Amino acid sequence: MCIALTLPTIWYQTLGTPEEIYSILGGIRALWVDGTPVLSAVVFAFSLVLPTFKLGVAGLIVARGSATRRSAAVLRGLHGAGRWSTLDFWVVGLFVSAVQLGVTRSETRAGIHLFMLAMVAGILATRVIDSALGPAPSAPRPSSFHPRAWGAPALGRALHLAGSLCLLAAPLPMLLGIQKGILKEHTFSLLEAVGEQAAGDERWLACGLAAFMVVLPMARAMAAGIGHWSRGRPPLRWVALERELGRWCMLDVLALALVIVVVKLDDLVTVSIGPGAALVVAAAALMAADSALLRLRTNVAGPNVDVPG
Repeated sequence: MCIALTLPTIWYQTLGTPEEIYSILGGIRALWVDGTPVLSAVVFAFSLVLPTFKLGVAGLIVARGSATRRSAAVLRGLHGAGRWSTLDFWVVGLFVSAVQLGVTRSETRAGIHLFMLAMVAGILATRVIDSALGPAPSAPRPSSFHPRAWGAPALGRALHLAGSLCLLAAPLPMLLGIQKGILKEHTFSLLEAVGEQAAGDERWLACGLAAFMVVLPMARAMAAGIGHWSRGRPPLRWVALERELGRWCMLDVLALALVIVVVKLDDLVTVSIGPGAALVVAAAALMAADSALLRLRTNVAGPNVDVPG
């Protein structure tokens, strides 16, 4: 990870101007210099602080051979948030897809691919350690909690259906539109971004977008659907699968990456946000809500029922 932070991650050049090459640390600094300190801090926290802290906690647990209740809880929380550490990969992927105009070109460099491999390896490592720690203890329910109101299947099914429809529609409409001067506007959807990158030299980006933004979210939606539409208590194996797949679905990370790319491109080109972006945000929000309701319904369906993992 340390090497990936300093290696070149993206190259781009506009006709008549010097080429620009950024590393991850260089990109964070560029956001700060460009007058967006909040976004710079967000990328710094997710791309550097979060994975470093997570690996530090995991390393401490491995070195000690055991975990305290607090360190185990911290590691589980960091594992659940691990997908946010891949934010820079999606920012670079969207940037490369967007800046393909007649006068501007961009390409990825080895640093971003090494960084993504390091982040995925870190997520897998903490998953293995998390499994070795055993199931988390159940939290006591407050006396004012009414499981029948929130655990009712109708609300979860409605949110799941709405989220699945948004998810199915999201890859097709325009995600972003880019225009510079009198040049013809370059528009692309999520599906078109995958196709353009697969046809070029960005096959790693194409595979990443297709897997984490389309295939895995759809697989999670299928597992959640079995849980939501089952009679009685949702099958625990499907709830556990939904939860695990949800940790690898990155539509919410893509939504934040869209914000960063739009802000970054605003000084270079005219950016139009398409309906595909709205569908990505809606799908991410609805997926999070229906996932929470599915786990809640599972926990209140019977005494001391906990979702594995």
